Amino acid sequence: MNKCPISDQIFNLLIVITSILLILLATLYPFNFSIPDSFSLPDFFANFNNASNFQDQVNNFLLFMPLGFGFTRLLLQRRIKTGVQVFIVTLVSAGLSFTVEVLQIFLPSRMPTPSDIMNNSIGGFLGFICFYLWNIQSFKNTVAQIENSRASRSIKQIVVFCIGYIFLTFLISLLWQNTINLSNWDANYPLLIGNEQTRDRPWQGYMS
Repeated sequence: MNKCPISDQIFNLLIVITSILLILLATLYPFNFSIPDSFSLPDFFANFNNASNFQDQVNNFLLFMPLGFGFTRLLLQRRIKTGVQVFIVTLVSAGLSFTVEVLQIFLPSRMPTPSDIMNNSIGGFLGFICFYLWNIQSFKNTVAQIENSRASRSIKQIVVFCIGYIFLTFLISLLWQNTINLSNWDANYPLLIGNEQTRDRPWQGYMS
């Protein structure tokens, strides 16, 4: 039985760790957590009463695909059965997504969305599918090579994955930029700071 090279093990872990860090950065930045003085279970569920649009769904798919890809590669290295791989990848994606959504409750600039958990789980599953599609193509391209060329093949796979990963990250950034616009801004809508429109309920505080 041939064991995977140490470099492949490190690369697989690097994919998973980098994917998790990218997800945390994209979903929790700027990390300005604020814990309220009183917090109850009804408040917890009330904060999940948000909806996501189509662009958010696409972003979630793309954001979790690298995690599903890297985790599948890691599980395959440990000779985990395909059915178990699907379960683990989906469970890890859903667990990480649920953790992120809970943490977003304590971020004033974020709105947790229940559908994001499902979308992110699907994104991880799509990463699982992409790995096997990519792995089949890689096998077809290298089936005629001799055993000594395995290291060269691994390098080519790493290069191809890095290029694809950079492309996906760039695509995600473009989609996020497109979601930021003021097309629905109402110029006649009053914007008041420090008081209500009736001017009889001022408040004292600060904004950052």
